[in-house]
Amino acid sequence: MDGRAAPDLSTPRFFINGRYLYAPITGVQRYAHEVARCLGRRAQLISPQTDYGRLGNNLWEQIILPRKIGSKDVLWSPANTGPLVVANQAVTLHDTAALEHPEWFQPSFAAWYRFLLPRLARRVRRILTVSKYSKERLLEFLSLPQEKVTVIYPGVSDQFRAAEPQACKNVRTKFRLPDQYFLFVGALEPRKNLPRLLKAFAQVFLHHSEVGLALAGAPGRAFRNLRLAVQQPGVIYLGEVKDADLPPLYTGAVALIIPSLMEGFGLTALESMACGTPVIASKGGALEEIVGNSGLFCDPLNIDEISEAMVRLLEDTPLRQRLNILCLKRAAQFSWQKTADQVFQVLQQVSEEVNSRS
Repeated sequence: MDGRAAPDLSTPRFFINGRYLYAPITGVQRYAHEVARCLGRRAQLISPQTDYGRLGNNLWEQIILPRKIGSKDVLWSPANTGPLVVANQAVTLHDTAALEHPEWFQPSFAAWYRFLLPRLARRVRRILTVSKYSKERLLEFLSLPQEKVTVIYPGVSDQFRAAEPQACKNVRTKFRLPDQYFLFVGALEPRKNLPRLLKAFAQVFLHHSEVGLALAGAPGRAFRNLRLAVQQPGVIYLGEVKDADLPPLYTGAVALIIPSLMEGFGLTALESMACGTPVIASKGGALEEIVGNSGLFCDPLNIDEISEAMVRLLEDTPLRQRLNILCLKRAAQFSWQKTADQVFQVLQQVSEEVNSRS
């Protein structure tokens, strides 16, 4: 299991842990792809030559990857894991879900992360995370000093912008969606709180039978199986959706719904906002921090609150129009280039520390 490139060990250089290339695309992997792209030639990607499976990729990361990193080099690991033996490393930890809620994950996955994360967090020189909320949880659960954890917000791709009416019509036809629909985008996994969302939508559907609920995503392989109603009036399961279909799906929706029990950031919220579509999101976590005044919030444990927010956006057109404008303004504050520049600043700080001690 060899990497694609070996660094020049004579001068300090920056490298990216490319293990994420062989993981299904979720928010974490999209973050890694986009930041790596914007870093460009400032950092070199090292990845396995092929997908060795979860166990094989773990071994590559822990055994093979460290051999590619020189004593003066700095490694950035963007996707929640990294090699334990590399101290000159910044690792992005997106949330504490595996630490706080191991019951949401496959037992082997949860056990590995509960072993790895505390040790990795102590070993590396910097931890990056994606929201103030996630920083607070990391500080608490990993007992870290404040100065070791840096918040750098993710961005949003230029591809996410309001789609033309014809494109929205085409995507409705493709997925057999009604003219009005709410949208969920993400892995069908326990923390997304989909059973309560389905119950909330059932209440809405009683009085608004013309409205649909579109669920875009598939079960994640790291998570415990989630049993959802196979058939429910008004609910359309889209499965995995191509990136090209996402902007018109977002644009055509009444709102994106994220009733998650925990989110480190909530990248789909930002994508939806960039398309001018408001978000109905959970109170009390990172989503409030990210969405700000451009959405509605509800208690994720309260089915009535979720359904009331949906009905409010359906029936209050001026509110929806006002939120459309606020969404675009809010999303414009985030960019992947800004994220990449801030990540590189941290990597440079690590390099300066390393070389000042040599």
